[in-house]
Amino acid sequence: MEKVGLFTPIKINTLELKNRMMMSPAFSNSAAPGGFVTDWTLRHYQKRAAAGVGLVMVEHTSVNGYYIHGGNRLQVSTDQHIPGLARLAKVIKDAGAKAGLQIAHSIHGVGLKPEDLPKRVIMEMIQEFIQGARRAYEAGFDVVELHFAHTYTMADMLSRRTNRRLDEYGGDVYGRMRAHQEIILGIREMMGRDVPLFAVISADEFIIGGNTLKQTRIIAQELEKCGIDCLDVTAGVRFDDGGLKGYSDLRGKPTVEYPDGPNVYLAEDIKKYVTIPVITRGKLGNPEFAASVIEQGRADMIAMIRPLLADDKWVKKVQAGRPELIKICMACNNCLYKRRHPDDPIKCMERECAQCLTCLRNCPYHLPFINENGVLEFGNEWCDECGMCAGICPAHVVRFHANPQYDWVADQVAPAVQGLKSKDLRAVVIACASGPYRCDDKFLADGLAHNVALIRVPCPGRVETLQMLCILELGVDGILVAGCRLEENPECKFRHHHPWAARRVARANEILQEVVLTRKVIEEVELTGLQVLELSGLTRDFISRLRAHKEDGGSR
Repeated sequence: MEKVGLFTPIKINTLELKNRMMMSPAFSNSAAPGGFVTDWTLRHYQKRAAAGVGLVMVEHTSVNGYYIHGGNRLQVSTDQHIPGLARLAKVIKDAGAKAGLQIAHSIHGVGLKPEDLPKRVIMEMIQEFIQGARRAYEAGFDVVELHFAHTYTMADMLSRRTNRRLDEYGGDVYGRMRAHQEIILGIREMMGRDVPLFAVISADEFIIGGNTLKQTRIIAQELEKCGIDCLDVTAGVRFDDGGLKGYSDLRGKPTVEYPDGPNVYLAEDIKKYVTIPVITRGKLGNPEFAASVIEQGRADMIAMIRPLLADDKWVKKVQAGRPELIKICMACNNCLYKRRHPDDPIKCMERECAQCLTCLRNCPYHLPFINENGVLEFGNEWCDECGMCAGICPAHVVRFHANPQYDWVADQVAPAVQGLKSKDLRAVVIACASGPYRCDDKFLADGLAHNVALIRVPCPGRVETLQMLCILELGVDGILVAGCRLEENPECKFRHHHPWAARRVARANEILQEVVLTRKVIEEVELTGLQVLELSGLTRDFISRLRAHKEDGGSR
C-alpha cells in the first residue's frame, strides 16, 4: 500500500485536492462596509493559494447582515455579494488551489442566546444558510463549510451549556442539532448530492458544562448521515466563560506554551466514529509533526493559518525538503489580538512588541519595562545576559546575541576573532550560555585561547545559517557549534530551538560544497550535562581535525 503523507492527493466527494493541507479559515478583518470583498482580501488569499496548499478555506462569511460578529467581516447574505466572492474564488483557483467558503451566523455578536430566538428566527436562519450555500456555489467555490463550532449560533445551538430551549430545537443532543440537520438536508435538496459540503465542529468546548467528545461523537455520526462529506475538527474558542484569551479560547488557538498539535487527539477520536475524512487543526506549524499526523493516520488532512501568515511559502519549503528555511510561527497569537488599529487587516506581528510582558514575568531581576512612550526597555546595567528574555519572547522582539535582527557577528564575534593570537589556524566555538549547560571560559586554558574564540549564546539553535557563513568570512577556518540534547533538558526555555542547530550546520556545509569552499569546516555536537565539562577536550579534537583538514588541502 502506498504511504500516505502531506503531499498525497485526496478526493472528497467530487473535490480532488493535490495535497492534504488546507488554509484554515480565519478572520482577516479586510471586508468593506456591507461585507464586500476588497482588493486586500484578494491579495491575502491569492498569496496563500499560490503557496501550494491544496485547499484555501475562506474565513467565516456571514449569511446574515445583522447576526454577525464584530469587525470587518465578509458576508454572503445577499446576491449582491456574489460578484465579489466570484472574484475571490477565481484568484484562489488561478493560483493553483481549490477554493472553499465557510459560512456562519452569530447571535453572540448581538448578545443573544438560543432561548432568546423565536422559532421564526430559527426557521429564517436555516433558509439563510441554504441560500448562503447557493450563493457560494454560484460564485464558483468548490466547497462550502458550515460553521458549527466556537461561539457562533450553530455552536450555541449544539452546546449543552448554552442551548436551554425546551422546544424541538433544544433538549438532548438530537434536539440541539435539529436545525443543523435541516440546513444540511435543505442544501442537499437544492444543490444535489455531488457538491462537496464540509462542517466544522468543536470536539471539546473546554468549558464547564460544554460539549465533550461524549456528545461530539454522536454529532459527528449524525452529520455524516445527513450528508456532510468531511469534518473539520476544532476545539474551544467559547467566549462565555473566560472571554477572549480565556482557557477555552486558547485551546482553539494554542500558544507557545502548548506542545505541537495539542488537539490532534480529538480528530483522531472522531475519525474512529465516522467513515468520511477528518481534518485536524491547532499549532501544526512543525512540518515533521504535521507529516506524522497524516502518516500515522490520526487525521486525513491538516489545517493551518498562523504558520502561513508567518511564512506564506511554508508548503513549498516543506515540499522542497528545506524546512530549515521556514520562518517559524511562534504561536504568539499577536496576529489575532494585537492589531495596531481596529480596522487593520490580519498579518504576522513577528518582531513587533505586543507589550505582553512575557519578558518581565520571566526575567530573574524584573528588568524589562514599558516606558512612557509605550516602548520596551531594559535595565541593562543589571542584566547578566542569561538570555531568558530572548528565549521566551513569543515574537522574537528582544535583541540578544543570536537574534537575526541583531548584528551579532559584527558586535560579538568579530572582536573575539580579531583578538586571537594565532594567525595560521583560528576557530570559533559557539556554546550555550544558559541553564545547566552554561559553559565558562576555563576550557580555553592550555593554549586553546590562541586558536579559539568562545562565543556564548542563549541557544546555539538560534544561530542562523547565514550568521555561520558570516563568521567564516572573518577569516575563521572552522566553527564548532556545541548544542544541547533536548531530551536531557526538556524544560529549557529554548527547547524549540535545539533541533535547528544540526539542521543549520548541515545547510551551511551544503552551501560550502556548492561554492567549492571546502577548506572551511563547520561541525555540530550535542552535549550532555557532563560533556560540557569535557568541552575543552572536544575542542582540541576539533582543532586537530581542522589542522589535518587544512594540511590536506580541504579535501573531503
